[in-house]
Amino acid sequence: MKKILLIAAIVGAALASLSCQNSPSTQAEYYHWIGEEQEAIIFTRMDKVFRGAFIDSDFQEYASLPIAGIIDNDGNVNGICFDSNNGNLYSKITGKIIGDTFEAEWIPTPNARSEYRNISMKLQKLSPEIESENRVTPFLSEKIIDAEGQLYGYQIGEWEMKLIHVAQGIKKEEVDFHLHIEESGINEIVIDIQGAAKLTDNTFRYKEKSYEFEIAIYNDFITLTTISGNWDGYRADGVYPLQPKGND
Repeated sequence: MKKILLIAAIVGAALASLSCQNSPSTQAEYYHWIGEEQEAIIFTRMDKVFRGAFIDSDFQEYASLPIAGIIDNDGNVNGICFDSNNGNLYSKITGKIIGDTFEAEWIPTPNARSEYRNISMKLQKLSPEIESENRVTPFLSEKIIDAEGQLYGYQIGEWEMKLIHVAQGIKKEEVDFHLHIEESGINEIVIDIQGAAKLTDNTFRYKEKSYEFEIAIYNDFITLTTISGNWDGYRADGVYPLQPKGND
C-alpha cells in the first residue's frame, strides 16, 4: 500500500510539472499506465507525439524520469527516457498499445541505473482533479529556433550517435540543419546531411536523393519521421533530446 501511495503522489507531481501556457491546437489526450510491479508511465499525447514521465519507486535517486516519443497509427511506440537538464539518455522505450494495454520494452543505456525489462501495463483512469489541473501541455516553446541554433540527440558509447543541429536560416521562414548519424555493428552506418528548409509552425521537411523526412521541434526534444524512401536502407526515425548549450 505504501508503494502504491508513493506512486500516486509522484504521478500528481509529474502531471503538475507539465502545465504551461502554450501548446499545439490539437486536442490533448491524457494517459496513465500502471505495471504489474506498480511502475507507472504517464503522458500527454498530441496527435502522434507524446511526452510525460516514467515513474518507479525503486529508482531511489530518480523518482520520475522525463519521456517523449511517437505513436504511429497502429499504436506502435518509439520513445526515449532522458534527463531534461543535461540531455543524457537513460533508456529507449518501444512497444505497442492495444486498447487499454501497453506492452513495452525498457532498454536502458549502458550507464543507466536500471536493467532491461518487459513491462505489461494497464490503462488507468485519471482523477478529475488531476486532469482538470493539466489541460495544457508544454509541447512548444515560445521561440522555436534562434540564430545560434541548438543541438539535439545523444551518443551511446562507441556504438550509436544521433545528432541534429538546427538554427535560424538566412531567410526568416527557413531553418538550417545538420543531421549526423553513426552506428556500428553488423552494418556500419554513417549519415551526414546538411540543408535548408522552410519552417512551418514547428516543422520542416527535407528531401535528398530518394529520402524525405520531417522534423518537428518541441520543448526539450525533436522528432524525425520518414515520409518516403530511405538513406542506403536506413531510416533516421526517432526522438532526439535537447542538449545543453556548449555541447555542439
